[in-house]
Amino acid sequence: MIVTMLRQIAVEVGGGLRLIGVGSIGSAADAIERLAAGAHHVQIATAAMINPAVGIDIRDALARRAGVAVG
Repeated sequence: MIVTMLRQIAVEVGGGLRLIGVGSIGSAADAIERLAAGAHHVQIATAAMINPAVGIDIRDALARRAGVAVG
């Protein structure tokens, strides 16, 4: 439902508003799903308390997807 709403908002604003995907992002797959739906950024909170390395995991997955070396 969150992703569907994000996608609808992205279509309605047509890129005229920077969107941040928040809520239930606990993995790289979740972050990629929000970005693919139209988010320009993602926010993680609870997931980072549970797994402090989740931000690094997401960064690395996005870098691999883009073909960019990090670290």
